[in-house]
Amino acid sequence: MDRRSSAEMGGGDGATRTKAAQERFNRKLHLFYLSQPKPQALLPYPDPAYYVDLPRPIPQQALKYVPTKRIKIMSSPIESKITPKYEKPEKQDRTVEPAALLAVATPRVIELAKPVTRGYKKSSKTKDKKKSQSTFAEGKVSKKSKKYKQSQAAAIAAAAAERENWFLKNAVPRKWPPTEHPHPDKPRFIMRGKNQFFIKEKKKLTVTAKETTKISLDELYRDCVLLSLPPKRREKFKYVTEKDNFAEIRRRKLAVPPTDHIKRLAQAKQLHPEAELDLKYNPHKVTVSALRYKANERILALATPIKKTARVDSDVKMDPFGVVKRALKAICTKRVAELAIPVNRE
Repeated sequence: MDRRSSAEMGGGDGATRTKAAQERFNRKLHLFYLSQPKPQALLPYPDPAYYVDLPRPIPQQALKYVPTKRIKIMSSPIESKITPKYEKPEKQDRTVEPAALLAVATPRVIELAKPVTRGYKKSSKTKDKKKSQSTFAEGKVSKKSKKYKQSQAAAIAAAAAERENWFLKNAVPRKWPPTEHPHPDKPRFIMRGKNQFFIKEKKKLTVTAKETTKISLDELYRDCVLLSLPPKRREKFKYVTEKDNFAEIRRRKLAVPPTDHIKRLAQAKQLHPEAELDLKYNPHKVTVSALRYKANERILALATPIKKTARVDSDVKMDPFGVVKRALKAICTKRVAELAIPVNRE
């Protein structure tokens, strides 16, 4: 007999029996814990993934972060891949038109060029508004307005002196003919992936002047006469008379004998025999035998419709003591007869 089977049956040493009992208890305890539902911690409400307090908190590491050399290199753009569409324009010297330098201002323009001086008196906080209004109405000018006029006159004089100095420096006649715009020597291109697409630029065309040719007076006179003639206008409606030769053309066409191809095309298309039967079929046609037929009594009885009374849709029965015909013909089964016996309760 095996040692394990003897321990389970109750025989053997006490140590083996206690060990077997402990294994059975551990197995039951393990199964009990496995059968329990799994504990699941619920998420907090509101969910922090969707609801965050504003403004968002910034960690101290992000504030004290120092980028490395590698990140600085990656953040800087590569000069070879920069595609400037337009080059920066070169600085050009500002020039003034000769007509603007030689222009003479009219007395009206000089009068309008003078700034407007307004001698309003600002009333202090201690004085009343009525007193300030009366002084403005009488036309009295305060000391402050006189100082303002003097400062304005000094500013106008300084501006005039500065303008004269600017004219002396920059009032130089423009060079003629003007200098041509320099065409860029380096071809510009756009990078699309790894391909280079060059930008086409319209170069300035240099047209050579034609040599002057002498024209005689006779040729000039002939050209003037041709140019002086009025142009011929196109008529809006042009009336054209055509001959009515329809009958003649038709007679000529009919006189031509037809070809074999035209004869074949002129023949009618033959239909399939089943299609001809379908076309000849008349669904409304009645045979002569059906017209002469005389019905017997049986067919007349079958032809008469059954008279049915309208059913009354109500819960109340017309004959409450009546029994259904199917119930009269029903046969009771053994089970129904057994259930129909009342229970004896003593």
